[in-house]
Amino acid sequence: MLRLPRSRTLAALTGLASLLALTFGVGVADAHGLVGRRDLPVPTWLFAWAASAVLIASFVGLGALWREPRLGRANERRLFRVPRWLEVPFGILGVALLVLTIVAGLRGVQIDTANFAPTSLFVALWLGVPFLSLLVGDLYAVLNPIRAVGRATGWVAGRIAGDRLPEALAWPERLGRWPAAVGLALFAWVELCFPGRGDPSQLAVLILLFCLVHGVGMSLYGTEAWVRNADPFAAWFGWVARLAPLRWDGGTAYLRAPGVGAAKERPVAGDAAIVIVAIGTTTWDGLSGGELMGTTVADLANDITGGFLSATWANAVVNTIFMLLAIGVVTALIFAGARGMISQRARDAAAKAREDGRAQGGPPATATLVREFAPSLVPIAVAYAVGHYLSLLAFQGQAILPLLSNPYGTLAEGDGGWLGAAGWTIDYTWLSSNAIWYLQVAALVTGHVMSLTLSHDRALERFPRKRAARSQRAMLVVAVLFTCNGLWLLSSV
Repeated sequence: MLRLPRSRTLAALTGLASLLALTFGVGVADAHGLVGRRDLPVPTWLFAWAASAVLIASFVGLGALWREPRLGRANERRLFRVPRWLEVPFGILGVALLVLTIVAGLRGVQIDTANFAPTSLFVALWLGVPFLSLLVGDLYAVLNPIRAVGRATGWVAGRIAGDRLPEALAWPERLGRWPAAVGLALFAWVELCFPGRGDPSQLAVLILLFCLVHGVGMSLYGTEAWVRNADPFAAWFGWVARLAPLRWDGGTAYLRAPGVGAAKERPVAGDAAIVIVAIGTTTWDGLSGGELMGTTVADLANDITGGFLSATWANAVVNTIFMLLAIGVVTALIFAGARGMISQRARDAAAKAREDGRAQGGPPATATLVREFAPSLVPIAVAYAVGHYLSLLAFQGQAILPLLSNPYGTLAEGDGGWLGAAGWTIDYTWLSSNAIWYLQVAALVTGHVMSLTLSHDRALERFPRKRAARSQRAMLVVAVLFTCNGLWLLSSV
């Protein structure tokens, strides 16, 4: 039988997990599920218990069979090489799509479904690029228009100024990737809270502001350092790509086991925040689409409407507060799981050493463990994204080519546009609701199992072997919580 340590942190987490699983199991069968999911051959509540059982079985199996760190030493196989000059046309393509998005937003019809800008930003970039990166590696690294413009500008400036060009400032090590984490939270705010998120012209202005900020940053700190640490899309998509079976290095493709890239990465300051923001904002996106939170937000927004707040901005304020709360709850859960890794004996010994005035290394700080184990959180964030946005990408993704053919939305009916696809319509029948549900559940379970595997492997590197498995019990409870929460979000939208 699996015995859990008697720490208050783990006891609280276990109780919360049991309560959530029980609530989910009893209530979901009568909840307002997604269309077409009430006729599933397997009751919805059974998925929650089955998924939890899979996680527990995986945890026990890892503890029994995975006795030394493997992923960090996993081999990669060289596949093929492509010419480095191909980065240039890919970069030009990225810049062209960026310019088209901005111009379409400013000059096209101001209808979100008929203008290329919203779909380009929220579907093609935010969903399409990371989903493809899970298969082919870091796609955004070669398409990144910000980096392409920065490199081109730097090359031209170097040719003109030569040695007179001032050296770039050194990036502050303590700052790490916190600017990217803040940028990711701001993008999520635009997507989920900003009243003008459906207005193409307002989105175009925000994109221009984004480009201006990054242009100034690259001029101060250099293109590579700035993009690596301050570009939210480069940072987040880079983490997603580390789960992919392909890695690209100087034009050479390497084959590796999925997740190895994340295991080999040594996180810096801000990396954990990037992943936490991704999980928290996706959680709020799912909650806000449900009847309960939708009604709550509307009621609270109605209460504060008036004075200097219009109804739309009152709604934005309430959504912002709840989004921040969701990020805060996710942060608290992850910190609780990290604190559960530290044995009570180690904490007591460190406290006694401090009281006695003796030098003592003590247990690692909780924040340090959160940063070190940040790679193991990436599969959870990706699982949430796949689970929540799969149907949006499957259907709205079909609008990318038609809108690319008619980016301004001004063509007459029957005109095929640039690519001849302007008249294409979305096929909502190619993927059934049941199929989407099964794929979403599979993504959630697979992501959380991969998370446990990465966390266990990192624990074997971080702790003595006998303590490694025990240190992960709290993280198992956190994984069960996230799994049940993810399934509940899917069933309550």
